[in-house]
Amino acid sequence: MILLFFLSLNTAVQQNSITEVFESDELLKMTVVFESEHPIYEWKMDTLIKDSIISKKTAIIDLYFAQKLKQISYYLPTNGMFREAQKDNECEMSIYPRNVKCYEYDRKGRVTKMSVEGSGTTGYTTYKYDSYDRVKKMERFSTTYTAKYLDKTQLLTELKVESPSGLNQLILTYR
Repeated sequence: MILLFFLSLNTAVQQNSITEVFESDELLKMTVVFESEHPIYEWKMDTLIKDSIISKKTAIIDLYFAQKLKQISYYLPTNGMFREAQKDNECEMSIYPRNVKCYEYDRKGRVTKMSVEGSGTTGYTTYKYDSYDRVKKMERFSTTYTAKYLDKTQLLTELKVESPSGLNQLILTYR
């Protein structure tokens, strides 16, 4: 379907280059690469997505997307980073031993700390934000997750995971 869209779009604007079409429609080609470096094992690189067409305005390429794509082990609050009713109902110890999540917030209503207990999971994650309310850093035990974004958008460009067991990076490029 996307191919048919581009074929018809390209036919309609034959004089325009494909770059001009991308700029005018704010479409981008996204490539996602996962790099892993372990002190004992060798470095490896996997291309997870190559030249996928996305809309710069409507695509949500964030930490939730990254977690689903590569199953990187970090915990994210339910339904986003801002306070809402579902989060307030999750801190209910009566459901233990199922996972119980409790949250702390800053004055903007953003999650700054999430504690998880139950079913083999315990501990907490802290979150720090940039001026655009995007998560820039997460810390859990001795692991630090650092996120970078494309300009002022919500499009993730890098997720770096640093831990005693090595360095992993999810690199997202757009063109």
